[in-house]
Amino acid sequence: MTGFLLPVAQLPPPRDLPADLDLVPVTLLVPFYRETADVFTRAGAWLPTLDYPGELLTVLWLVDDRRPADLAIARAAAAIASPGFAGRLEVRPVPSLTPKAVAINHVVPGIPDEIVGIYDADSVPAADQVRRAVCALTVDGHDAVDCLEFSGIAPGAVNQATLASASSFFAGMTFANQVFGVHMLLGSSVYFRRDAFTRVGNLPEQGVEEFYDWSLRAAENGLRIGQVRSYTYGLPTGRVRGAVAQRTRWLRGQLEIGLRTLGTARRGPGRRTAALFTASILAQMLAGPLLAAAVVSKRARPVAAGMLVVELMRIRRLAQMPQWRGVVSPYGWFLLLPFELVESVSAWRGTVELIRGIDTWHSVRARLGEADDRLR
Repeated sequence: MTGFLLPVAQLPPPRDLPADLDLVPVTLLVPFYRETADVFTRAGAWLPTLDYPGELLTVLWLVDDRRPADLAIARAAAAIASPGFAGRLEVRPVPSLTPKAVAINHVVPGIPDEIVGIYDADSVPAADQVRRAVCALTVDGHDAVDCLEFSGIAPGAVNQATLASASSFFAGMTFANQVFGVHMLLGSSVYFRRDAFTRVGNLPEQGVEEFYDWSLRAAENGLRIGQVRSYTYGLPTGRVRGAVAQRTRWLRGQLEIGLRTLGTARRGPGRRTAALFTASILAQMLAGPLLAAAVVSKRARPVAAGMLVVELMRIRRLAQMPQWRGVVSPYGWFLLLPFELVESVSAWRGTVELIRGIDTWHSVRARLGEADDRLR
């Protein structure tokens, strides 16, 4: 996730849902890997809030079959959540969740419903989000969409900085979509038509940022991908170490996919989008060394000052956009530039991991943030 020096654009206004919207069956997938009982409880609590007919809604909690303790926690939480949920809730053991793309590829072919959604374990979507996604896929003609996902709105410097960072990223994606017609799907709050998944092919099971890779392939195959103006919130972020570690995973994945895409002979909107976001990551990586050089070299100072001015102007424009009011507090915008400079450390760390072939899962949540979990 990066937005450093990226041009930004206003999000489109929320779409008015048609009164006669034809609702169709939907299956939601929620992968869980080494989660606490509290996370399962949270995932069960939001199900009754969904404004969607229960007879058309199936929720599958995907749990690693190699972890019996996780399955036991999941089944206990599902037993508590099911009576209050009008839809069908099922705990589905899967062969692997490292990474989650393995589980999704395993489950999707057997789903009978035409529309499939994917959420992270800690996600809490807006009540009307499923309706909005269905409208985008069945009425507006999209093949896949995602929603705006943030950490939970809460005070605290780290959390406010991550909220500002996510807003910056979404505004940059909106710009890329307007210019190139390509939208990068996130890994959560994603909805797609099952036939689109079949046309593009499985998610890559190596590395991370699997939906970024899938989005670029989808664009080259002529699929229409978009974003629904609906919000999803995860758990608040309170630890600098966890936030930086999680961004190591994101930036490593985006950088690997971007460089690989740029190395292909094919030219198209997906390649141009990859070039834009890869350039943003590289610029963010160079920001720290450039500022350090400005301390000792007068020649570097105009360049460093220019970079800071451009980024501050971009952040000022972001802060004036009405869609972020209620999401980012005023002091969150003041924290964004320092956070981006700290975040550049993640990009360097991700680059080292990429060069060394290390495929590590970095989590923002405290329990997993204490130790990395090797995928391979």
